[in-house]
Amino acid sequence: MDLRGYPVAGGDYSLETRAWTSGLYYQVPSTLELDQREKGGSLVMRHGQPTGANWSMGAHFARRTYPDSTGLDRNTTGCEGSWEGSRLRIYQRSDRRAVKDEETRSPAWNHWTDLDLELPFSSGAVFLELQDEIWKYDLVQGAFPDYLRTSARLGYDWGDLLAVRWRVGLSGEIMRSDDDSESYDQYGVLAGVESYGLDMSGSLLVESGWRRYRGQDGEFDAADGTWSDYSGTGFTDFNYWKIWLTGGWNLTPRLALDLLASYEPERHGEKSDDTTLGFASVRLVWRP
Repeated sequence: MDLRGYPVAGGDYSLETRAWTSGLYYQVPSTLELDQREKGGSLVMRHGQPTGANWSMGAHFARRTYPDSTGLDRNTTGCEGSWEGSRLRIYQRSDRRAVKDEETRSPAWNHWTDLDLELPFSSGAVFLELQDEIWKYDLVQGAFPDYLRTSARLGYDWGDLLAVRWRVGLSGEIMRSDDDSESYDQYGVLAGVESYGLDMSGSLLVESGWRRYRGQDGEFDAADGTWSDYSGTGFTDFNYWKIWLTGGWNLTPRLALDLLASYEPERHGEKSDDTTLGFASVRLVWRP
């Protein structure tokens, strides 16, 4: 459940207050899949104009509890800010997470940065999307190493957003971890289509690529699809597909239906590592 209010709204400035609560309950809980409850709140000041730059800044707090393992209970506090102009958008968020039992998981900092840039070219635009994520623990533990993950998309989109708009591009991602077996390089190609109308809107994005782990166990022979000296303890290279679907339908002026779904199969050099992940969410939204 998510509740938002705007005690200050008018002119160029608005103040958003937010409170939320959620729960996740497994049919068969296990050591790695524990029931959890979360509640939190945030306060965000926004400045917006029909033309010119817009910005926001705010702070948030959340508490997550695990009824079957209270030592994992944790508090997260942080701040966030954004700046958006006609062609550039920047978002930054930093969180401090503290776990009740620090021997189980050390306190840590998490930093997340988004940058979107669009430059007009011919009948469309060149786009650049960058994401950067950093985890830094006070005390590095085997299961939770420090790491840096950076991903990027570069491409071209064209068309009329109110009719149909297309995009094609290249993607890349690098991950560098203190645990070298988790470090990888990833490259791919992508294509998508999107359209936004008054009553219905949606987008479809498809990406295909390849990931190579730097701390690989064994050597993969692409000719016969087999591994030599593979111990089964590391991560294996794989080809992947990623398919994302979003949609929105305004049922009435106050009631809307939102859809989000993804499908991501991975085909590894070691067949036993093959996985397919799927996700779907349907949300009914009422705006008073």
